[in-house]
Formats: sequence, structure tokens, C-alpha cells
Amino acid sequence: MDNRTTLKTGQSFLDLLLQLQKDNTKAAMLLDCNGLIREEGIINEVVMNDTQPFLKLQSGLKIVVSTIVAVNGLFLPDYSEC
Repeated sequence: MDNRTTLKTGQSFLDLLLQLQKDNTKAAMLLDCNGLIREEGIINEVVMNDTQPFLKLQSGLKIVVSTIVAVNGLFLPDYSEC
């Protein structure tokens, strides 16, 4: 069984996502959308004042923040082992 680097309880990916956007650095994400999928790209926009906060990649892909379970190797605590 692998152990993963995880966020601390109560932490979110928001600071990391905003830093990646600021640095114009690629975000490699694992999303839980009724099954795990991978997406990656440069973040153009992070919208938190929506009923479902989301980010938009340069490709135009819109990702609902609540579906993100990992960013650049950092996982939610619930996904710490596989």
C-alpha cells in the first residue's frame, strides 16, 4: 500500500491553486467525478464566489473545486492510501 502526502485536516487546495495561477505553472489534478480522472493545465481563473466554486484552465475546461482530490501530488486526507 502506498502512502500519499496529504493536506492537513480542514485545509483546502485554494492557496496552492492560487499560487499555481499566479506563477503560471501547470496544475496536475486528480478529480473524483463518479470515478477518478486526471486533468492538467495552466489555471486562468479561480472563481470562489459561485454556488459551486470552480477554476478554469487555459484550455477552457471548467473544474468544480469540490471534485479535486489531488493537486501536483498533494492529496485530500481521504485519498491518502491506495
